[in-house]
Amino acid sequence: MRKIVKLEGRPPQVLGSPAVKVADYVFVGGQIPVDPDRGLLAEVQREPATNIPAIAARFQSEYILDRSMEILQAADSSFSCGVRIDQFCTHPRAASPYLEARARRIETEIRPASTHVQIDNLLAPGATCGLQMIALTEAAKAKKEVIVVPGLPASPGPPFKPAPHGTASGDFIFVTGQIAHGFNEAGIAPEARVDPETWYGSPIKRQADVALARCAKVLDYAGASMSDVVRADVYLNDIDDRFELEEVWRKHFPTDPPARTYIPTVRLGAKSCIVEVNVIALKPRSGLKKETITAKSVPLPDVHHPHAVRAGGFLFVSGLCATDFRGGPTPQARVNAAAPWFHSSGKKQTAFILDCMDAICQAGGATLNDVVWTQNFYSRPDDLFPSMEVWNERFPIEPPATLLAGVGRPVLSQGCTIYIDAVAAVDG
Repeated sequence: MRKIVKLEGRPPQVLGSPAVKVADYVFVGGQIPVDPDRGLLAEVQREPATNIPAIAARFQSEYILDRSMEILQAADSSFSCGVRIDQFCTHPRAASPYLEARARRIETEIRPASTHVQIDNLLAPGATCGLQMIALTEAAKAKKEVIVVPGLPASPGPPFKPAPHGTASGDFIFVTGQIAHGFNEAGIAPEARVDPETWYGSPIKRQADVALARCAKVLDYAGASMSDVVRADVYLNDIDDRFELEEVWRKHFPTDPPARTYIPTVRLGAKSCIVEVNVIALKPRSGLKKETITAKSVPLPDVHHPHAVRAGGFLFVSGLCATDFRGGPTPQARVNAAAPWFHSSGKKQTAFILDCMDAICQAGGATLNDVVWTQNFYSRPDDLFPSMEVWNERFPIEPPATLLAGVGRPVLSQGCTIYIDAVAAVDG
């Protein structure tokens, strides 16, 4: 059902496979200009690239885009078949060089649904740019449709051309990351503003409401609604804002909420914005239904999202960390403070997360071997190597395509430093 896509003649992935092909889709793992044995590649360190973010980003962007193109070609796909692309930079001056390099390779008018944020690091010294992607195969039965909603503000804003608000293919709709900004001189949307002279109003609640309302507009234009959303990624500059955001989330998703992942960011494309949301939704006319999945052996989240949602041949697993939601890491993931050197927190957390993921997959009709795509976030880089050891034990032969990224804050529970989500293939 799933096929690993390999790339010859290039440095290996730091973790996972370059891509996984399943049905009509190709899931491309996180691409960074790094060799796992030697670090930042020599070919992207041309002087004066090393110390100037804007120059470094130009070389690095060209490398990761070209590598991604080669991976897609090996999977019988191409950039023109891309339906979703997520991009990460580690310095604000790295964003424009990346967008310029992307524009030379991907026509703006057919660009995949896109999200572009700044995070703390890419778990490799000197790495300024990274990306991951979902694409159709050239032979896909249903071709890519581009969604442009008249009158709706469109990223990335001047000096770049406005791009699509989303894409549709087969059973799914992919919505570009939405923020509460006009992408023009007016700046932040009027309905999202708060008066800086007063203490009235909540910036996160207002911005989240606008971002989610825009997602709803894109879906409505494509013939769907928020009730059809199966997965959402929420990017927050301050992860503590998630408590207020939950109120807005319940307003837009009163019942059967989608699988969800919170991703801590340093900043978004518009400096005045503090939250961005992208979603994947099921096409209503596909005749398929979404199903909420709960695994009895896995702690229930204390937030408004399920363990997973099953729809259209895929299982979308919410972000997982090693907590039982009773405060801090679960006992199975803790290291005894009296014997701190005899165990690894990274190993314990990863083992607990993968046990939970396996149980959720089984509840949804899959196994760990069916996982095709993951996002792995670390707030403590020292946990990466021991975590990778557990990962490689659980995925010894055909690992999923994987994004590795460093974030500045724990997610969902204090003391938990690893956070992982997943997409698995299941029988439609």
